[in-house]
Amino acid sequence: MGTHSGSQDDAERVLRPARSLRPTLDTVRPVSYLSVQTANDEAMAWGKRFYMKGGFLGDLPDDAVQRCVEAAADQPGGGEITLWAQGGAIARVPADAMAFTGREAAFWVGVETLWEDPNEDGSYIAWGRRTMDALTQLPGVARKTAN
Repeated sequence: MGTHSGSQDDAERVLRPARSLRPTLDTVRPVSYLSVQTANDEAMAWGKRFYMKGGFLGDLPDDAVQRCVEAAADQPGGGEITLWAQGGAIARVPADAMAFTGREAAFWVGVETLWEDPNEDGSYIAWGRRTMDALTQLPGVARKTAN
């Protein structure tokens, strides 16, 4: 999943390198802003359990990718690791101009897990913490969120 603010031609140009890797599933297509904003409404419905840790990557070294692959293979069932490419216009705004920090980093990384049974809290939260700990041990990674 991804979002692009700009023309469809620009989005296709930006996506071309990723699509050349022949992903197993490509669901990227033009949708309305409202569709993007409501895409996770059911998954995040009231009563569902959610845990997240986040940080910033100055770069995307092979070690970070390898650690993400290993953690994804070890997740308890509802975990994901997301990488949000930053830069462009958001990186050109002065650091103190907005509440969202870390915009100078190349990527924001999110370690997120979602489940329903409160008895499974320990394993899901432990996976999130273990995964972010593995990433924050790499040079150039800064942990920015609490928990």
